[in-house]
Amino acid sequence: GVCLIYEKPVEGVPYVIGGDTAGEGCDDFVAQVIDNRDGHQVATLRHKYDEDQYARQVYCLGMYYNTALVGIETNFSTHPVKELERLRYPKQYIRDVPDDFRGRITHSFGFRTDRATRPNLVAILVKEVRDHPENFVDRETLLQMITFVRNDRNRAEAAEGAHDDCVMAIGIAHSIRGQPPREGAATRAPPRVQWKKG
Repeated sequence: GVCLIYEKPVEGVPYVIGGDTAGEGCDDFVAQVIDNRDGHQVATLRHKYDEDQYARQVYCLGMYYNTALVGIETNFSTHPVKELERLRYPKQYIRDVPDDFRGRITHSFGFRTDRATRPNLVAILVKEVRDHPENFVDRETLLQMITFVRNDRNRAEAAEGAHDDCVMAIGIAHSIRGQPPREGAATRAPPRVQWKKG
């Protein structure tokens, strides 16, 4: 896979990872890492993966960046999120899901892009780019931002023939930055890795 590291992790610094899956289109699987203190971009993972490979790459990236808060988009598949759970990644983004049948709120891992969250994601990202353009350093992300436009129905998306996977991933990262640690969200420790001597 292709992982571009712009800044190595600094001990004690909180990081956030937003993930956009390939979905049904020809986009790549992307993970964007930002420093949660000021939102600047520190790494980008972008490649064509199988879903389980992508989840493992995100797991490694998250552990490398001080057990970053990870939010992966779940619109097309929940497999990467379930794979992170199986690997016992200790800090996934948790969203509130209204349970209409019971009238309660349930909790699910991952970020769902819908009519409520997408406009908010775009608004947060527009403000971030306007106020702190220096925080965006990845070439492909910047190129995709140039072709991220409003269509005839006023929906913000990639222009015809362009991609928006990097834009959506970093938008998710910025959208979830404010989630405080929750009780029970990181109760399970990650599996221990035993190194074999060659």
